[in-house]
Amino acid sequence: MPLLTLHLLRLSPNKPLPVFIQQLQQIPSIEVIVASQPRHLVIQPTVLDVQTLTSEKWDLLLLLRSPSAALPTPVRSSIAAEYKIAVGVPSKLLARYPEHNAKLITDAPNVKLTGALERAQEKVKDSAQNLELSPELLEFMDELTRTYGDKPVTMLNLLHFNQDGKQSYYKYGQVCRIPCQQAEILNPHKAKNASEI
Repeated sequence: MPLLTLHLLRLSPNKPLPVFIQQLQQIPSIEVIVASQPRHLVIQPTVLDVQTLTSEKWDLLLLLRSPSAALPTPVRSSIAAEYKIAVGVPSKLLARYPEHNAKLITDAPNVKLTGALERAQEKVKDSAQNLELSPELLEFMDELTRTYGDKPVTMLNLLHFNQDGKQSYYKYGQVCRIPCQQAEILNPHKAKNASEI
């Protein structure tokens, strides 16, 4: 499982995001796997780094493959705040990510809506903390639609496994494998979250 580094960054006010990403991509020792603007935590972190993850307004999420976890000096001067963690990503997932992501983005405009969201709105809960639809999540989804229309959005799950949690998550993945793959194809629209299991 390749070890990558996930960075959450707040950039200096005078540094435009596209310019920063372009600078980073020009550094030969760094491979940018994902560069995305964090928008919303669906599930609030409750165990690790809660204050840091929830109090900062992050401008950029980066997933990088690099010989060093530290960002190089040429881009450091543009960073006002940083959070970073080492993450393991399965090599098969990493190898097919560019093509798979491009296909999801290409196919997104042709996905037919099923009405599932409208049906789910009848069962709205007070909080999305248990992966349930909440008023806050509905409001975020409306804002996302107003801002980006029908463009695809990426979801990122950051998982921290408690003792025996990894095995439980593996069992969940086996049970969900076929439905999740179908859902991935049918619904490439995704949101961001971070959680502990």
